[in-house]
Formats: sequence, structure tokens, C-alpha cells
Amino acid sequence: VAAGLLGAPAVAAAQATGQITGTVTGDAGQPLAGASVLVAGTTRGAQTGADGRFTIPAVPAGSHTIRASFAGHAEGTAPVTVAAGQTATANIRLTSQAVQLEGLVAVGYGTQQRRDVTGAVASVRGEDITQVVAANPADAIKGRIPGVDVVTSSFEPGAATQIRVRGTRSISAGNNPLFVVDGVPISGDLRDFDANSIESIEVLKDASAAAVYGSRGANGVILVTTKRGRAGGTQFDLSSSYGTSRILNRVDMMNAQEFADCRREAYRAVGQYNCPGRSVCEAGDAVALDPTMRANLAAGVDTDWQDQILRTGVLQNHQLAVSGGSAETRFRVSAGFLDQTGITLGQAYEAKNGSVSLTHDFGRLGVQATAHASQTLREAGRGAGLWDEALFNSPLGRVRDEQGNLVFLPTEDALRVNPVSEAIGNVPELERTNVLGTLSARLEVADGVQLVSNFGPEYSQVSDGFFVGSLTRANRGGQPNAGLDNTRRFNYTLSNYLQLDRDFGDAHRVQGTLLYEVAGSRMDFDSATASNLPYEHQLWYNLGSGQRYAVGTRLEETTLQS
Repeated sequence: VAAGLLGAPAVAAAQATGQITGTVTGDAGQPLAGASVLVAGTTRGAQTGADGRFTIPAVPAGSHTIRASFAGHAEGTAPVTVAAGQTATANIRLTSQAVQLEGLVAVGYGTQQRRDVTGAVASVRGEDITQVVAANPADAIKGRIPGVDVVTSSFEPGAATQIRVRGTRSISAGNNPLFVVDGVPISGDLRDFDANSIESIEVLKDASAAAVYGSRGANGVILVTTKRGRAGGTQFDLSSSYGTSRILNRVDMMNAQEFADCRREAYRAVGQYNCPGRSVCEAGDAVALDPTMRANLAAGVDTDWQDQILRTGVLQNHQLAVSGGSAETRFRVSAGFLDQTGITLGQAYEAKNGSVSLTHDFGRLGVQATAHASQTLREAGRGAGLWDEALFNSPLGRVRDEQGNLVFLPTEDALRVNPVSEAIGNVPELERTNVLGTLSARLEVADGVQLVSNFGPEYSQVSDGFFVGSLTRANRGGQPNAGLDNTRRFNYTLSNYLQLDRDFGDAHRVQGTLLYEVAGSRMDFDSATASNLPYEHQLWYNLGSGQRYAVGTRLEETTLQS
């Protein structure tokens, strides 16, 4: 009886399942070998044999859906009912479907299907760029493109990035790639653009891919395509992010007592710290510690200079875009604000940007106009020199006196100055305004033949000011000095080209580009510096009140015809 009871569940389980058999065929009824067949909602499946047949055993009884897939064909499904202990049959016919490649990529003057590109071209989509919260869109392509190295020049907010395409190519000449935005070569870099307004970034890495730009593309070309409006209802896109940053690991420094003991032992080792019968005495401290150190040690002063120059960094980025339109007319308008404070005193970055895009189609004629404007302000601070002061200063020094004033020399060591005073007294600011516009017209002359005309002006102005106050390492109580560099640049590019891309029969395809382009650039530069300025608060805005002037000017003009 017991044996019969134990055997009953096994018989019941066997009777609760069945199997499914059938065939998978193509459009013409031919069997498809190697097709995958799966019972939806389960892990049970099989592959078809050479005759297109398949068998899936141990399928639970009940109603199911089976799915079949095969390369180059659309997925097919079929319903089937499985009875316990029975075999159900299901046949599926799949329809052919073209394999979708990775679409169009920009290759200089126009676009090509990726399968037709013979040069080395890499792409990064806009969705991938916005995954990284960064002030510079170039930071978002780090590690995403083989052969492209992106290195930040410093840890300061808003610092420029160094981009190298397939390494350094020249010892004495420049190695920066050419940046092209919406078909227009620009003089700046990606910091002038908000990551949320970028549709894609293509990198032309080899000679064949960058050949259309001549010598300008010798170090590679970074092609940036910005977003356009799309047909449909009006769409509002709001992107907002907020983040904080802090130092992960500090340098392990001595506290005040450890520092005093270290000096005592150093002088004791050379026989200059003598305290008969005692390890510490006033006579010995008079040799090992200066009067300011002794007074501060007695008063319990214990300064961690890293605490004085560090803070919690904040990055906030807010972007709003409105887009929409009809099949004939499409628009997109966006505006954004980014604000970042560094973890070190005196370092900050602020960026304001806006863009407008309008596209209209008149039958075979399409017109597109875009404008991008940005204004950035970067405060670089004292830089790495501030850490020299913080790490070499004695913990027995005061930051401020009893009245709250900064103590310029925390101890009687004349080589060490107050890091906080050094951070406040050095004020470098870089302000940049950039406006870029593009106007493009595209006429379809005949099937596969297009005439394109692009005009792109760009204007940028950079003001680079610096101020060094009295209570700094450089001036040591003397009069302040300051300077200001102004750079104004106007570029333009006018391109007219005829594109041919036609198929002849089933086996032949012809592509060609006939181009005429003119480009010009005008840059004027002026600089002025002055020392012995009378006021701390004037920065570089009244250099005429100082002495020992230095003035410089420069003008550069270039033109290019292709």
C-alpha cells in the first residue's frame, strides 16, 4: 500500500504534461534550419533541425503561445493547447524582414549609411551623453569611443578637456581635433553647448574619414549634431539634476601636539633641546618653537589647514526645451543654467545657454536655421599652489586673530602664508560669450541629386582677468597687481555642394560630392597689466590707477578657399 501511495504523484506529474511538435518555414514554405522556438512565459524551447521541425517536451497542460525567430525574418507566434500525455502540433511561417543597421552617420559634408562608410567613424548618441552629469559634454564620451582619449586638464570646475584622436601626432604643432557643429567648424570646444541639446557626436578618426576637411582634420574631426524639432504636438522637456562632491581621502597630517613633539625631538637629536631630568621644558621649547608657536600651543590652537580650504562642492544643472510643429514646419527652443562650486575655496563655474532651431520644407526645398548662444564664467582659484600652503603650514598657526581678521603669517616662518588669505587674494576669472548660427538650404534637383548651401557665422569674446592682492605669497604686503586679456574672434563658413547618391539597377550604386567652400577668421587681441594698484576691491577694472604698465595687441586674419 505504501509503495502504491508513493508512486501516485509521479504518475500524476507525468500525465500533467505533454509535448509540442511542428515546423518553421519561410515565405516560400522552405524549412528554416536553426530557428529558435520558445514557449512564451517559460524557459522551455528548442531549435529546428535541417527539415525545419522541432519538438518541445514536458510542456505543462493548458493553453500556450509559442514564438519562433530567425535571422532576417520577423518574429512569428502561434497559439497551441497541450493536453496531458498528448502531442500538440503547431506550424509557424515567418516573413522576411530587412536587417536594420545603425542608420545614418555624419561624415563631413552630408551623411552616409554606416554600412557604406569605409573610414573609421565612431558615434555616441545623445541619450548616452546625458547619462553622465558633467559640466562639459566631452566628459560624457570618456571611454565610449575606441582610440579617443579625453583627459581633463585640471580638477577645477569648468576646466578644459584635452582630446586626442589616436594619440599625439606632432611634437611642435597642435594636436587638437577639429570641432564641427551642424556643419560649421568652430573655434571653441564642447563647453559652449549643453549636453541635452546634442543629438549625436561622430568622431572621424582616420585620414580617409577626415579627408574632406584637408589639413584642418589632420588630428581627427569631432562632428556635433544638435537636436531639431519633430512633427507632432508641442512637447516640453525639463531636465534637472543636483549633486554634491567632497574629498574622499585627506592627507594624514600631524595635529598641534604631534607637531610640537616632532620639533622637540628633531632639536633633541642634534643636541639643541636640553631639559635635564625632563623630556619637555620651557628652555627647550624656546629653541624648538618660535614665540607664536609657543603661545598658540598654550592657548590650545590646533588648525587643520585642509579643513580651512575644503568645502562641499555643488553641481546643479537645469534645462528646459520646447519642441513641436507640423510635417512642414518644426521648431525647438531651449534654455539652460548650470552652476558648479568646487571643493576648494575660490573655484566655481557658471554657464548659461540657449538655442533656437527652425526647419521648414517647401516640397523639394528644405530650409533650416539654428542659433546657439552661451555665456560662461569660470573662477579658477589659486590652483595647486593653495595645497602647498595647506600641507606645509604648521597646525600651531591661527587662521584669524581675536578681531576676526586673517593672519597673513600664521607663524614666524616667513616662507609660509595663510592658505585662506592666499585663496581670497588670488582672483582669476575667465568669462566667455559665444554665439553660433547656421543657415542651411537643401534642394532636391532630381532623384538622388541634392544641392546644399550652408552658411555658418560664429562670434566669441573671451575676457581673462587676474588680480593678486596684497596679502598673498606673491606680494607679501605690497601693492596689488592685476591684468586683463581680451580676445574677440569672428569666423564664418560658406559651403555649397552637390551630392549624388543613386542606385542603377540592382548591382550598381554611385556616390559623389562636388564642393566649393570659403571660410574666414578674424581675431583681435589686447592685454594690459599694472602693478602698485591702490585698492583691493578694484580688481582689473581700473588698471590706469596703477604703475608699471604693460600693453599688448595683436590681429590675425586668415581665409581659406576649397
